[in-house]
Amino acid sequence: AFVAKDGAIVLACDGDLHRDERLMISRDRGKSWEVARGCLREAVGKYAIHPAIVERKDGAALAFLRGPRPMPLAVSKDRGASWAISESPFSGIHSGQKSAVLRLSSGAILHLTYDNDKALGGGAMVALSLDEGKSWAHARKVEAPVGGYMSLAQGEDGVIHLIGSRLKFAACNEAWIR
Repeated sequence: AFVAKDGAIVLACDGDLHRDERLMISRDRGKSWEVARGCLREAVGKYAIHPAIVERKDGAALAFLRGPRPMPLAVSKDRGASWAISESPFSGIHSGQKSAVLRLSSGAILHLTYDNDKALGGGAMVALSLDEGKSWAHARKVEAPVGGYMSLAQGEDGVIHLIGSRLKFAACNEAWIR
């Protein structure tokens, strides 16, 4: 989820039995919600679930999905009414896994995912984009066994917290990723 520039809360959701992955938007601080028209799974055209989303500086939503290889990258410029799909440079991720994405305080976009193709040795990895997700200039393997359904947070001190549903945790800063 993210809070958009206009204050709307934008939440990526899995549909009923993973049939329709969509965005949900609240324009009144969570009191009411609307479901976006565009289905990510239909846009990808294959089994693709668990969207991890971030807002680009131009206001578009950028989403990474679990499913096919390579990992699908979806962009919506209309709050989820429609999606443009392309292949990301990341390997597809497996059952029991979900990537996470976060805009850092520096403005860079951080993606926490899995290196299932073992380009960096396998396991969790972080990648940093300095150009709104067009390229990923820096990537590093996370040596701690963070895994499962993952989340990211950045503290006021700049420390980036990587958390997995398998109850493992790691921390780093942007300089380490670079």
